[in-house]
Amino acid sequence: MTRATLIALTCLLAGCSGAPLLPTSGGRAYSVILEGDRDSIVYCELSRSIYGLPQSEPWYDVTTVDGGATTDVSRARNIVKVECDSTRFHYSHLRYAIDVDAVPQIVVYVRSASMEMLKADMKILGEKLRQLLYKAEQHRASARLESDYNPDARHVLQQEFGIDMYVPRELTRHHTGKGFHWWSDGSATVMRNICVYHLSHWRAESHEQLRDSVLCREILGECDSMHMSSVRGSARVERVKRHGSEEYTVRGLWEMHGDAMGGAYVDRIVPDGSGGAWVAEAFLFAPGEEKRNALRQLEATLSTMKTSNK
Repeated sequence: MTRATLIALTCLLAGCSGAPLLPTSGGRAYSVILEGDRDSIVYCELSRSIYGLPQSEPWYDVTTVDGGATTDVSRARNIVKVECDSTRFHYSHLRYAIDVDAVPQIVVYVRSASMEMLKADMKILGEKLRQLLYKAEQHRASARLESDYNPDARHVLQQEFGIDMYVPRELTRHHTGKGFHWWSDGSATVMRNICVYHLSHWRAESHEQLRDSVLCREILGECDSMHMSSVRGSARVERVKRHGSEEYTVRGLWEMHGDAMGGAYVDRIVPDGSGGAWVAEAFLFAPGEEKRNALRQLEATLSTMKTSNK
């Protein structure tokens, strides 16, 4: 085989799939392998409790390993490596790489001159680190939805609201109301739900009342006196930028008025340009069960919504 042929063959093989031939990563969603964190500085930040759940659950399930561990963790889906070296680093910062030894994977390097410096800077770096890992998990979940969704739900939203959105395939129970659509999987253990509706006017400080004006009417219990409502004062509104446009994310708790039911919800608020807003909501009912991963998976559904202000 000539050198020219070998080079051509190498280029052909490298370009066939458009991606490196790497093994599939392992581990549950929102699990993290943490390496080199001698004083548990990073561990504490990754294990902080999530806001908006009725029970305490950590941002991530963290497994710590030594830098020289013989156990091979290179194929984990989320890896965080702590590196402190005053000869290489003069300030605390983050760096990351995608799909290093497996797919999908993110490897984040937390770097600082010393553990003392890192400890002082983790109040700022901790939030950035949590969000970086969160966005990686959300990207994976939304990518899966593009090939595994409920086509009927997508069609309904396109026809009636001018909205394109990937509702999970398992959410097949459908209720329609006045400018309102609700899909659920009807599970008796971890019931997942997605709602989409429009508000003619929306203000952040009035979100709970505006939300209740729709859901009290559309989501009822065993009798008409039972209805969904917000747990007042639980809503936390966050302003976010998405593709250059201003949106809002709201996290809070809900309860069933007149019944012993409740749980967590997340709303994505997309202003319509005329004072109103589109609302895509994920809410969960999972008594006695862990809720973080199920709710996070539903959040990925909200991120797929594209509006046309129809």
